[in-house]
Parts: sequence; C-alpha cells; structure tokens
Amino acid sequence: MLLGLLTPDQGEITWEDGRLDRSKVSIGYLPEARGLYLKSKINGQLHYFGELEGMSRKQDDDAIDYWLDKLDIA
Repeated sequence: MLLGLLTPDQGEITWEDGRLDRSKVSIGYLPEARGLYLKSKINGQLHYFGELEGMSRKQDDDAIDYWLDKLDIA
C-alpha cells in the first residue's frame, strides 16, 4: 500500500502525523535480492538507473562522475 501497488479497503496510512500524500512523499523499495546485471558494464547500469529516475543524460553523466570521484572508484 505504501508503494501504491494495493489500494486500502479501510483505514489510512499516516506519515509525520498526517495522512500520507504519495504525491508529496517519495517511497522506494529495495528488494532483498539485490544484484547487478553481470553482462552490463557499471556505467551502463548507472545510466539505466538515472533514466529510471527521470534524469537527463547530462544530469546522469554529472552525477556518475561526482559519485565515482567522491567514492574514489574511478
């Protein structure tokens, strides 16, 4: 229900002392089975995740460069 996959048939979900308004709160889901796509390069995966978040290619490139540098991965 938090993710909007199910519609509650009674009651309400509250967040920070009020009714949850999903248009104002972003809630994600991290499945327990996490992993990378073994046949993809890491930059390709990061670009894919950026695309899922609605980032432009420029925003995506800048974010990837920033985080790889910050985490000293590059």
